[in-house]
Amino acid sequence: MQTINAPSLEEAIIKASSLLGCSVVDLEYEVVQAPCKGFLGLGKKEAILKVQRKPQIPNPSQESPQFTPPSPRAPANPSHHPHSPQIHSPQIPENPTPEKQTPKSKPTTN
Repeated sequence: MQTINAPSLEEAIIKASSLLGCSVVDLEYEVVQAPCKGFLGLGKKEAILKVQRKPQIPNPSQESPQFTPPSPRAPANPSHHPHSPQIHSPQIPENPTPEKQTPKSKPTTN
């Protein structure tokens, strides 16, 4: 990491990018000291940054062969496809027996 001094953070970052020969977005930096204007010029402090270039991330297309997606295959049970609507028919007994209904008694009022 290199140390950069400048009157402001912006100037320090621009100075670092020109010194390292890269764009501002390609920098990693740590603010060691924030700039301070002081009072009437007394106690004035410059910005101090520790800077370095961001590590280069290799392009995956250059590093490994191209990815080929698996070929689509038919579902094992075509009637049970996860995206197809499910239709269920009610189960009807072969010999239905009528249920006996009991008459409901009416409540009595006194």
